[in-house]
Amino acid sequence: MLGCKLAFIPMDPNVKLTSEFGELLDDLGMYQRLVERLIYLTNTRPDLTFAVSVVSQFIHAPRTNHLDAVHHNLRSLKTSLGLGLFFITDLQSGLSCFTDADYARLRIDRRSTFGFYTFYGDHLISWKNKK
Repeated sequence: MLGCKLAFIPMDPNVKLTSEFGELLDDLGMYQRLVERLIYLTNTRPDLTFAVSVVSQFIHAPRTNHLDAVHHNLRSLKTSLGLGLFFITDLQSGLSCFTDADYARLRIDRRSTFGFYTFYGDHLISWKNKK
């Protein structure tokens, strides 16, 4: 992929991946290793999370169009090599977690909301918001 054409977004928004179209890949292990490495990268590159979650849905029976989507992810990585979350070591370390919830008491739409944030030192490592 060293001489590949650059892509500026992790996934083409016009591509709809399904399990019916395309030819099955001969080398299943190669696709699985590529997707596993992309999953690992999502720890420091949250912008890839959606695109990687889409291609990982087809890890049991990948097709040629799924491999094309993985290659598109790799081409987008080439355009942004220096970007990502960087965790530095400092004297302040430790795990802290903050949560908040509203169980539809005072809300007009009667929907509950919940959220949590987990920090390691000053670094946000996990979060979730749900309505």
